[in-house]
Amino acid sequence: MNKAELIARCADAGISPNRRLGQNFLFNETIIARIVAAAGIQPTDRVLEIGPGMGTLTEAIAERAASVHAIEIDAGLARHLRDAFAHRDTVTISHADFLKSAPVPGITKIISNLPYYCASEILFAIATGYANPETYVMLQREMAARIAARPGGKDYGALTVTLGFYFSMERLFDIDKQSFHPAPEVTSTFIRLARTDIAAHDARWIERFHTVVKSAFWGRRKPILGALVESPHARFVRDGVIAALASCMIPPNTRAERLSVDDYRALTEALAERE
Repeated sequence: MNKAELIARCADAGISPNRRLGQNFLFNETIIARIVAAAGIQPTDRVLEIGPGMGTLTEAIAERAASVHAIEIDAGLARHLRDAFAHRDTVTISHADFLKSAPVPGITKIISNLPYYCASEILFAIATGYANPETYVMLQREMAARIAARPGGKDYGALTVTLGFYFSMERLFDIDKQSFHPAPEVTSTFIRLARTDIAAHDARWIERFHTVVKSAFWGRRKPILGALVESPHARFVRDGVIAALASCMIPPNTRAERLSVDDYRALTEALAERE
């Protein structure tokens, strides 16, 4: 499908892309084929697609997967998709807000062209709501750089650490803005997120980890000792923080952006032992 064909399809369906919802419809068939190939979809896969738009990617996924469950927030698009895929009993279209929806059971892979305005919220909802091993998403290239950043880099921050707790990330390829209608203002990057082993931690430990990370980064220019002790997110006792840092061999004047995900895991454990 080319851009003109997609525009004609939108016109026939009475659909205009909604910029408020971050609607940029993918039409480049070469890119669609690369996405499906990179995701390694198997005949046994039950795929969740978030934000299917006009269904160009949905169609390619449905040709390979056992089933596709697509969640679309736009009522007009959801109606169009139900009509377009009425002939496929393996495709389910839900008109819903993914961020307010209960997890779909039995999903083996997630694929999405994430709307830029709520990409991080969707990624955290996937992280906490789904245990599937692989997620494939398109997102703003700058955000992909933040997720993939290394400790000490300018893009490294709380988002990097928090998502790094749940996923290891691999950047697969960039997608030119002209592959979408309307063309977004930025280049997109297609990434793979592989689930890390979080099963070893209970819910309270995970909550504590998030608190430690938020506390470390709220005062980004503060040394880690001061950031934790003065945190508005928790009440850490100074002596306990000093002892925990020492046990993890972290100098108290280290800044938050210098610590790795493993450092934060160890620090969370050390602080928990001193509560």
